[in-house]
Amino acid sequence: MRSAGSIGLNLHLNRALGLALTAGAKTVTEDHLKATATPEDRLKEMVKTALLGDQDLTEPGGAEERLLGLRGLGESERKKTRALSKEEHSPSSPPSKGQRPGDRLPGRDLIGPDAEQLQQDEDGRRAAG
Repeated sequence: MRSAGSIGLNLHLNRALGLALTAGAKTVTEDHLKATATPEDRLKEMVKTALLGDQDLTEPGGAEERLLGLRGLGESERKKTRALSKEEHSPSSPPSKGQRPGDRLPGRDLIGPDAEQLQQDEDGRRAAG
């Protein structure tokens, strides 16, 4: 079978099936496939077109560096940007031993419904002390 990829193969098989059905055959034979095969010159042209299309979609090596250079980002700037990006995405450090997530460290500001009164009491003790 001659085709220029899976779509070409599908089309070729459909043409062969159409020929077989028109002829009243119960199966698609090699003769049907040969009769409906795409000519070699046409296949060559299809393959060339596909390869040129692939080249249009492929960026040349070093494109990213040249584009960053146009934006004024030198190698040192790019390294800083990468380092900052990694820091933003890195997970936070695990809590120290003996402390559970969500527990506040001693000496932190007070929270909760009675926090304001407790803070005033603590401030009063410091002033008296």
